[in-house]
Amino acid sequence: MFGPWDNWIPRDRAWNEIPVTEVDRLYGEYRIRHLTSDWPFSKRREPIRIGPAAHRVERIAHKYYRGSYEWPDAMRKLLHHYRTTHDVNEAAKVAVLLAEAFPHEAKRQLVAAELLQQAGRSEGTVYFERALEMVETQEKAQRLTLQEGLTERR
Repeated sequence: MFGPWDNWIPRDRAWNEIPVTEVDRLYGEYRIRHLTSDWPFSKRREPIRIGPAAHRVERIAHKYYRGSYEWPDAMRKLLHHYRTTHDVNEAAKVAVLLAEAFPHEAKRQLVAAELLQQAGRSEGTVYFERALEMVETQEKAQRLTLQEGLTERR
């Protein structure tokens, strides 16, 4: 059964760490508007109006919604935006989402580790260890391939 929980997370931190970016949230709003603009939510189809983007994040969301970007591209652009505006907490959130979406890419793991560390969050260690393991595995594979090539020549 369940016992006492000793690892409470403050409400503000929990909300900030929800794995949904501003682009994801806006995209969700646009999709809901689209879905509810027609039957069974409306008797006839109503046009969807999405106003002009007020800032860079909204421009990324608009392009993602319109199909100009796939999700990974939208997240890369959002990560770049947060890094250039020095918003380390949001950059870390996006980097973690990309690292989780692409768990076999060492570079994404390292970026997540770096940004989590900059944001003062200890879970960056997990991503660093993942990246290190991948690099070590790749180096071993390269050595084995080289050894196999040398033994075949003999």
